[in-house]
Order: sequence, then C-alpha cells, then structure tokens
Amino acid sequence: MWKEKEIKELKRLSRDKRPCEVAAMMGIGKNSVLGKLYRIKVKNGYVPPADSKHTAPRFRPRMAERKIIGKRKCNTCGNEFEFYSRYQRFCYHCKESINSHGYENYTI
Repeated sequence: MWKEKEIKELKRLSRDKRPCEVAAMMGIGKNSVLGKLYRIKVKNGYVPPADSKHTAPRFRPRMAERKIIGKRKCNTCGNEFEFYSRYQRFCYHCKESINSHGYENYTI
C-alpha cells in the first residue's frame, strides 16, 4: 500500500526524473511507479483518448458477428450447419450436448 508521504515524494520526484530513476531512489519497482502515476492521473479525471490503441475494447466477435466460411455436415448428427472456423466439426446443439455429457455418446 502506498502511504500519503510516499505519494507526495513520488509526485515531487517524477516532475524532473525518469520513472526508473524514481524507482531506484524509492527502492521499489519501475512498474509500481508507472502504475501509481497512471492511477493518480485517472483519479484526477484523466481519460485516455478514444482513438488510442490501448483503449480499444478487446473481445472476440460474437457468433452472429463472425464471418461465415461455409456449410458443413455435423460429425455427430449429420445435419448441415454454417461454420465460422475450419476447426468447427459439430453443430451448436451437438456441441452443447458434448459439453454437458462428454464424448460418451459420440461415435468415432
């Protein structure tokens, strides 16, 4: 935990020194210094720019948003389904069944 005295010293030192120098002087890690300075900025109202690569949301597209590659027959039931990945071998219903019951009903 950062004490109020350490935070004041951090702010004072970071005005004219690099984070690695501040860290060495305070006897802590450089990433600790950088993280605390960033949290102080955010606490004081800093908002990163919307077009920054660091603020872009990181998520996989949902099934409805994924690009359909083609159609294929399910390995379990034989029904045709649209697939999004070349590794997809089961339709949605069979995949749910396999996830809940394991491979005991799956014939190879």
